[in-house]
Amino acid sequence: MYSEARRHLALRGMLDTWFLETFLDEEEIRIVDASRGNIFKAYKQKTDVIDGVPDAIVDKLIQNLTMSGGDADIDRHIETLRRYRDMGLDEVAFKLHGDHFSAISKIGETVLPAVQEFDRS
Repeated sequence: MYSEARRHLALRGMLDTWFLETFLDEEEIRIVDASRGNIFKAYKQKTDVIDGVPDAIVDKLIQNLTMSGGDADIDRHIETLRRYRDMGLDEVAFKLHGDHFSAISKIGETVLPAVQEFDRS
């Protein structure tokens, strides 16, 4: 799952400094900025290897730019959706990769009921 998130970082669109500085330090931002070409190269070559960007920085990008993971990550992502709601966001779109049917089923079984509960709290 994280391999897929690494491959698709180029599509996240939030690699601008003004956003990255909310979770990366200046040196990390410099590394990401200098490696944008490698981030896009990884996407084009369908690889999870991003040359020039340490794994720790890639992990921070994934944690802050995606809702990726497995069943163990769902509660954390529901809390992210709750924070978004509390900030005024009233729409969200999910880009599903891999087994779409399984992902939609999981969203329907676990995420949707939790989000519906937001309205009752």
